[in-house]
Amino acid sequence: MIGQNKPSSILPVSESSPATALSGSMRMRFGRSGRFIWTCISKYKQYSLIVLLGLACWTFLSASIVINEVCYDPTGSDSGLEWIELYNNGDTNVNLDGAEIHVAGSSFTRIFTIPYFILRPGRYLLMGGNLVPNAIFTFAGTLQNGGSETDAIRYVSPNGNYTDTVHYDSPNTYQLVDDTGIPAESFAPDVPEGYSLGRKINGLDTNNSAVDFIPFSDPSPGLPNPVACDYAIGSVELDPDLTSPILSVWICNRSHYSPLHQATLDIYVDQVLMQSLEIAPIPAGDSTMVQAYLSLDPVQSQSISLILSLPGDPDQTNNTWSSTTQGAQAEASLSELMYYPDAGKPEWIEIVQKAAVTARASFVIRDASGNSSNFSLPPMVGYYVICADSASFAMAHPDCPPEVIVKTNGWASLNNDGDVIYLYDISGQTTTLTDSLSYNASSTRQGYSLERVADEDDYRWQESRSPGKSSPGAANSASQGEIPQIEGRLAVIGSPFRRGEQLQIVYQLPAQTNRISCSVYDQDGRRRAVLAVNQELGSSGQLLWDGKSSTGSYLPAGLYFIVWESRPAGGGRTYRKQMTAVFSN
Repeated sequence: MIGQNKPSSILPVSESSPATALSGSMRMRFGRSGRFIWTCISKYKQYSLIVLLGLACWTFLSASIVINEVCYDPTGSDSGLEWIELYNNGDTNVNLDGAEIHVAGSSFTRIFTIPYFILRPGRYLLMGGNLVPNAIFTFAGTLQNGGSETDAIRYVSPNGNYTDTVHYDSPNTYQLVDDTGIPAESFAPDVPEGYSLGRKINGLDTNNSAVDFIPFSDPSPGLPNPVACDYAIGSVELDPDLTSPILSVWICNRSHYSPLHQATLDIYVDQVLMQSLEIAPIPAGDSTMVQAYLSLDPVQSQSISLILSLPGDPDQTNNTWSSTTQGAQAEASLSELMYYPDAGKPEWIEIVQKAAVTARASFVIRDASGNSSNFSLPPMVGYYVICADSASFAMAHPDCPPEVIVKTNGWASLNNDGDVIYLYDISGQTTTLTDSLSYNASSTRQGYSLERVADEDDYRWQESRSPGKSSPGAANSASQGEIPQIEGRLAVIGSPFRRGEQLQIVYQLPAQTNRISCSVYDQDGRRRAVLAVNQELGSSGQLLWDGKSSTGSYLPAGLYFIVWESRPAGGGRTYRKQMTAVFSN
């Protein structure tokens, strides 16, 4: 009888070189998966030559048959529906006449002897109960269902010198031995009813049941096993501009091989399916980013859920993601600080509000000792000065527009010898830290403000360069220095760079004002630093990155991706570009 001509996912492999002849009497015995031992006895010495042949160079016919898939717990009654699939992963025909199938609960017992059958390379042999469709052979024995302790199924070659065994479930209470003759320590999982237990890759045998076998919800008796790839949802970002929010999702293939099927990403908003995106096969170890435009309420909070589906994915725990939008939320940060004013003049803090919202936003300033100042800001973009007494501030700074002066409820005094200032947004249901600043006594001279070098730079502060020693209610005096001339809209300058240096992302855009977002990702698709989030900036300028993460610590040396998005502030098409930079640390 000849094996059925079924498709195979294993390519033909070349034969190994013949073993070198040795003088003297010889004995040969087989070990696990092609491992064979020649013992040569001469008149003077005894030699032992151990040769280990891998999957790609098996010569011995008995070593090319493996158990590829089994179904020991079919749906409903097991009677007549259990089955075993063998596979020839060698490159020559194998006569199975006399080979045996053994099963074990407390000990191994033979349940079937295979009659004459030639199994060709890359072909399958299906055997099972009398109700198994397309089974070549029928056996009356039963397979153990696992559930409380280790069970096993074993193939024994016609000459008895080779075995292939799959152990499943644990613990190994009865010390069932593996193919080396010692109690097995590696176990495939016990599968649910209706599932099969199959090799991750057809015919690939590492002699480790836990590594080789996984559950399949859709058994494939007599056919290739589905390629099991573990997809995972990586980082997820939602553009905070709720007038046209963009959802960006990184999807990773954490497997060592590529899938045969497309995946599907379903996007739900408030439990309603909004979009279903098809994901083309992702190469092994690689990732891809998909984007979708969502229609969200700019005021009300909404839930967003993602479900990633890939046929045969063995790990579903990393295939979902959910979050809740905060609705309208202010984007405010610390911009300028007068902690050591001239005699008779008040302390103050400048806050820049970067995005318009639908209502006044509430904030609190706290220092390192827990002292606090509460205030609220109008819903318009701009610079605002908060102080304990608006009248005395206006007298000290008559050029500051009155409409941007905000009196606080309480005042946390700013220490001249240094402090830490925290800005919290308390508008929503939760308190959110939006910015912080640490300064010391030498940060500025008396009468000079401490100002952020640029609104988009989270870490660089310096003494004010304004002729009036401060600029409350207006753009800061500090500049970023000369901006290089570039060709095109965008360029990365300064890569590779190291600690103490800065990478320049230089832009020149057609529109006079633009909404710009820019983030840094590592090679695993994780966002590590944010350089701009929907900020309204001019037609040209630059963003700077010093190699630090958003937490302020230096990132490891390596290749990073700079992901840029910009669009005209008045509306229009979004410009996107991905660039690379090398940080040498």
